[in-house]
Amino acid sequence: MKKYRIFPLLMLILTLTLVLAGCGTLDAMEDSIDHRLDAIENTLEQALAPKPSAPLSPAQIEQIALTHAGVSEDDAVYLHSYYEIDDGVPEYEVSFYADYVEYDYTIHAETGDILEYDRDR
Repeated sequence: MKKYRIFPLLMLILTLTLVLAGCGTLDAMEDSIDHRLDAIENTLEQALAPKPSAPLSPAQIEQIALTHAGVSEDDAVYLHSYYEIDDGVPEYEVSFYADYVEYDYTIHAETGDILEYDRDR
């Protein structure tokens, strides 16, 4: 008679073992799915993120400064520009002389917006 009492207990232990083992497998599957979803989400965020535009050429930047100052390229003396990143902002520093006036410009390298300018006589 003891044989019959042990059988249900063994079945219960076996069932619990299988259920618990199955839960571990489900947890692993869930972790794998979460990982894959995170990877897909990151890829989508990178694809949809705004991309920085290419910097304008020094010639384009110099033309923006000359046009703003109302000076032709032929009248500009010692015209030079250099690219730098200032506090995370890509910009060109442009300077030149015309008619004994010194012009200094800071121009955003991607948009062409004039950030600062100065004229000294």
